[in-house]
Amino acid sequence: MKLFHDIYAQLKPKIYYILGAFILLLIYYVLTRSLVEGFDGLDSEKYAPEVKDSHTKIMDSLNISKYRSNYEDIIKHKIKWCDSQLLAHVVSSKLDLDDPMSVKNTEHINKLNNLHKFKESLTNSLEFLDNQ
Repeated sequence: MKLFHDIYAQLKPKIYYILGAFILLLIYYVLTRSLVEGFDGLDSEKYAPEVKDSHTKIMDSLNISKYRSNYEDIIKHKIKWCDSQLLAHVVSSKLDLDDPMSVKNTEHINKLNNLHKFKESLTNSLEFLDNQ
């Protein structure tokens, strides 16, 4: 116990210097740790061809020239399905009109918005398919 008391007595006059140094080291660590570059420029030469190859493999596996009409039908039917689901859920009585910001209401609205986003994705896919 006397050893700790002696060490404390020696450090007490310098405590502000020690705390200042510790804070500076902490700030330096936080700043240098957050300055990580997310993309290595050296990999960019390899990455673009990899993406292109992946795209080519996907397009080859889809065989659009052979199955275009099937894909269009699938997408169009899913768009109609989304429209019918949106309508069914919009006119449903699942909303609590007395508490518009309730958890139940926000979950219901989020589901509707996600369904609408899915419909937009389908529409974009149909446009992409038309351009192929």
